[in-house]
Amino acid sequence: MEIQADAVVLGRNIKSIRKSQHRTQEDLTFDAEISVKMLSEYENGKREMSSQVLFKIADALMVSVDELVPDRLKKPEEETSPEEDTLLTMFRQLNAADKEMLLGMAKRLSTSVA
Repeated sequence: MEIQADAVVLGRNIKSIRKSQHRTQEDLTFDAEISVKMLSEYENGKREMSSQVLFKIADALMVSVDELVPDRLKKPEEETSPEEDTLLTMFRQLNAADKEMLLGMAKRLSTSVA
């Protein structure tokens, strides 16, 4: 039952984004290399979509797959602590050699703890 409901939500999302871009089904199907009939069935939740087609449609709409899939299928974002955010910011500012050295140190520390 949920799979069918997911197909309906996915189809609605595709249709909504397509219409917000003022694109026709024909235009989108040309860019996504699928038939108009297939797109119509997807948009109406009457056909299950392969991941390959999903990626083609997302590319043709120039959106991420995340913008198309139902919320319940999205991986919840993990909360990070202020310390983790600070470490990530600092890590991004390092040059490649320093990043490699720091990663080596972190690996040694993590194995000594385990």
